[in-house]
Amino acid sequence: VPVDFDDFNQCLYTCAGLDLGGAWDFATFCITGQMPDGSVISRQQSYLCNTGYQRDRNKVPLDDFIERGELHIVGDDAVPTEDLVGELLDWCNSAGVSELAIDPAMSTIVAPALEAGGLEVIYARQGTMSMAAPMHLTETLINDGKLHIGDDSLFEWCLGNTGVVSNSTGR
Repeated sequence: VPVDFDDFNQCLYTCAGLDLGGAWDFATFCITGQMPDGSVISRQQSYLCNTGYQRDRNKVPLDDFIERGELHIVGDDAVPTEDLVGELLDWCNSAGVSELAIDPAMSTIVAPALEAGGLEVIYARQGTMSMAAPMHLTETLINDGKLHIGDDSLFEWCLGNTGVVSNSTGR
């Protein structure tokens, strides 16, 4: 069952994040919300430029993701931000999200348009120190069966490509 925007109206807390990726990497937007029972629902939308699509289409089931509406191919050598800002703003409005976390590395490209659309941009670095707690929480939610992503095959594929590496102190 797909996660519906109406589901987010039941959430105690919702948040959103955007990873613009690189030239051949997915640009992905995700909304996540905590339900009253402690479970977490999440919905994402991904974009990939044509160069990245051509490079990886025989290694990854990209055509399946496109057919399901989970992935959009836009731009030639990079995902143009104007192709995702409008949809991202619509998603945030539909889910009642007013803040968006974004990696400052590429924020100058998209942050002004998001702020002009009414979102508050929160800068969140991606790295070992900043991602340790969120990844630990995600791992716990998955292990406890409390992360619900609907029938999003791209999201499931992405989760299957993650791993947790920690040192002797649990970091």
